[in-house]
Amino acid sequence: MNKLTKRQVDIIKGIGIISITAGHIFSEPVRGFLFLYHVPIFIFISGYLYKPYPVKKDYFERKTYSLFIRVLIMK
Repeated sequence: MNKLTKRQVDIIKGIGIISITAGHIFSEPVRGFLFLYHVPIFIFISGYLYKPYPVKKDYFERKTYSLFIRVLIMK
């Protein structure tokens, strides 16, 4: 199976966006058809584009510390 190109992914996302918009605009016969595939498109694209990042303890410590300092300053 070939990998999807950036252009193909953008086309699929565009179809999904147009389908969701149309699903909110049109009445029942069209809406029922669009509901068959518009959310699965976004689930597919989200899974396809997901890139796991390793959990870094230092990152969370720095973020927690910096946010904690901001909260103390704001009070």
